[in-house]
Amino acid sequence: MASYISIAPNALLDHFSLGELLRLSRVCHAVRDRVSTYLDDHLSPSVLLRPYFTPPQIDVFAALQQDAGILITGMTAFHFINRSLSRSTRLDLLVDDSNSDGLIVWLQVVGYTGMALPPIEYPDSDDSVDDDDVQPDAVVSPSFVQDVMHFENAEHRVIRLVLSRSDPIAVILGSSITSAMNFLSATGAYCLYPHSTLERFEGLRIHNGTGDIDGFSVDFFEAQGGTVIERLSDAERNNPSSDFYTGNGIPSRRVIGDRKTWMFLLVTDAPLLDPPSWWLVYHNNRAYTQLDRMPSSSHAGFVQLSFW
Repeated sequence: MASYISIAPNALLDHFSLGELLRLSRVCHAVRDRVSTYLDDHLSPSVLLRPYFTPPQIDVFAALQQDAGILITGMTAFHFINRSLSRSTRLDLLVDDSNSDGLIVWLQVVGYTGMALPPIEYPDSDDSVDDDDVQPDAVVSPSFVQDVMHFENAEHRVIRLVLSRSDPIAVILGSSITSAMNFLSATGAYCLYPHSTLERFEGLRIHNGTGDIDGFSVDFFEAQGGTVIERLSDAERNNPSSDFYTGNGIPSRRVIGDRKTWMFLLVTDAPLLDPPSWWLVYHNNRAYTQLDRMPSSSHAGFVQLSFW
């Protein structure tokens, strides 16, 4: 089987999900190299952007993404890493509000008309949890979003642009479910909880998450056939291969680009700068996100590791 996959034609690999390709890549070095070559040729952000921009416009967008630290997030990022772009109905973008002017003007130049959406209302607390059931530092995430804008062109292509008050990564880490914590930057594609999101199609509910910020909600994930985990079992927390392993009961500090992150790197020589980090803390087996450190720049870049 391994020897066959190592020389498998692209037409065969086209039928594998990214989760299945990840599992295959762990069979042996030959299969890993074949999968890596296949993804280099077929997992391209340009495919994602073609419905929204012409080829020359894609080049301009790539330059804007690099300069302004624009992230592709939400439903778009999920469909990209899940290889289900045919289901994608819009392009979800996230950028620091202070870096957004150039992108907004350019979208209008290339034919998109924009309008601000009503302000997002954030909960003051998690209504599903009693106040005395929450540990002191498991507080509801603050609002990191300045505005949300809707852009649409004459062909009814839709772009949703979220403008953040601080580093856009804080918005992603403030999601209400772990399967929403995926994004594409100028350096590559990132999935922060790959085994649960891609291989098992599960997402852990974050009880202090800010909900549907960047277009990815719990309801959307369930509509895609995903399973939402409300409470984490002790077995899952104590399983070293789990995305949610705590290790002797102590929450593990996560860093963008760590060994648990799945990355498909587009730029392998990006500078090593201060990567964002966070914790998942648990109370009564419910999960809460606790931000640890955000980079000083909205497009500081992330730790670059080898493929897989």
